[in-house]
Amino acid sequence: MTGFRSLTGWPTAGQAAVPAILAIAFAVLYLPSLSFGYRGDDFRLLTTPWSAFLFDPFAVAGRPMLSLSCVLLAEISPSSGFQHAVNVALFAGIVLAGVAMLRRRGFPPVALLFLVAALCHPGFLWAVTWIAQRSDLLLLLFTCLAITGFESRASPRWLVLAAASKSPFVFQNLAFAFRYYRQGRVGAALQTLVCVPLFLYFGYVTYYATAVDVGGHGLFLLDPESTGHLAIVAVLRSIKILEGLFYTFVPVSAYALSVPAVLISGALWAAAWTLIFLDIFRSGVRLKDLRDNPNFIWMATTGLLLGIPYAFSSGLRIYVPATVFLYLAVGALARPRRIVVVSIAAIAAIHLVGVLLNYPASRTQCFELDPRHEGRCQSQDVPAERWNRLRSQIVDQFVLERLN
Repeated sequence: MTGFRSLTGWPTAGQAAVPAILAIAFAVLYLPSLSFGYRGDDFRLLTTPWSAFLFDPFAVAGRPMLSLSCVLLAEISPSSGFQHAVNVALFAGIVLAGVAMLRRRGFPPVALLFLVAALCHPGFLWAVTWIAQRSDLLLLLFTCLAITGFESRASPRWLVLAAASKSPFVFQNLAFAFRYYRQGRVGAALQTLVCVPLFLYFGYVTYYATAVDVGGHGLFLLDPESTGHLAIVAVLRSIKILEGLFYTFVPVSAYALSVPAVLISGALWAAAWTLIFLDIFRSGVRLKDLRDNPNFIWMATTGLLLGIPYAFSSGLRIYVPATVFLYLAVGALARPRRIVVVSIAAIAAIHLVGVLLNYPASRTQCFELDPRHEGRCQSQDVPAERWNRLRSQIVDQFVLERLN
């Protein structure tokens, strides 16, 4: 038992080797994506001239940091291989930043396993292998850096970059602004807080209100100029927040090959998570204990606030930003018991199978960076895409019926 428990503790000798080994392992998982071509928004992002970006940083994707990374790196090389390599490197950076965050904030050792399971989540497949989804990686990297060095002056600046990486995923700044204010860091709180309305407004009026296909992205289902009904749509589609949070823990859409595959994978996830939560409850955790656990509160509030934009969009690839933090919220409470270690390892293994099943989702043979090819250079139809299309149609139809 002593040897088994040592596997779940922080290493003594060779501490630096653990994050490096994890980063290399995850990079190897996504090495095949280096041979993938362009798809979708890649064509617009990688062909945006400096003049257009400087005139309106929000215009291309509503996300200045994403656009800046594409414009800047395209100067080095616009080749798909190089751009995919950047995504893989960013993902490896998230692994390193995540481990540093656990150690700096004093998480229990078993939380490292929850971090690994989160990073194996099938939703990361799109974030890593689709150039345009680099926004997820930038958002997570900057947020992890802000938490790791929370006491530093750089922390609120990391959060500004995070908000600029993937609007409308900016609500997490509310939690950080509150924490800065509680520490008496009023300037940091204001700097973090002002990003929320700023990026929501400019991201909407310059991009979403003009560039989004009505109904095509399942965002508003209204004339883009009918902003007066936005609040109504948000309320009616708020069920998507629960759906998104559910898929962070049970991404059954990755297994939508058949009804039996969905049922079997869902049952395995349900069993594993049930065993983990039962062990936490049996440890005598009370409501007061949750309030007194700063890591749990921090991770849970960040993850839940990152789930708010799920009301406006759907798809397995969307449910990435909240995953790391919600898993670590559970990891902050878990004990390094055999049942917990085995269960979270099983969840990570199931996630990896989902990644492999959906790998064709990002593979294209489009290596000519011509914007006219955007519509023709889409990926293959895979389980998650079929599932998302079906369930999105059901929810969208429900919303339309209530608005008409």
